[in-house]
Amino acid sequence: MSAKQKLTAVGSDFAIVSTKKPNRGRAAVLLDGKRVAIIDLYARRPQTRTIVYAASFPAAGRHTIALQATGTKSRPSKGKRVDLDAFLVLTRP
Repeated sequence: MSAKQKLTAVGSDFAIVSTKKPNRGRAAVLLDGKRVAIIDLYARRPQTRTIVYAASFPAAGRHTIALQATGTKSRPSKGKRVDLDAFLVLTRP
């Protein structure tokens, strides 16, 4: 089973902040239990504190966002590491 982190909160805008580097792998993004994206955290040069996924809803509500390591990587990557720096949640008025 792959490592997974999740957050449930009330908001209208959600984002995932992570680091992209030469040794990073791929991760699945889940919103309310459904996979909505696979993100590749590989980058030739390090990119820290990067928003790697964002989603908006028309109105604030209770949602769960999750990041799950897939155990896979892109061809040029030297590893499969996945780090979560932060989940961001905003509520528009």
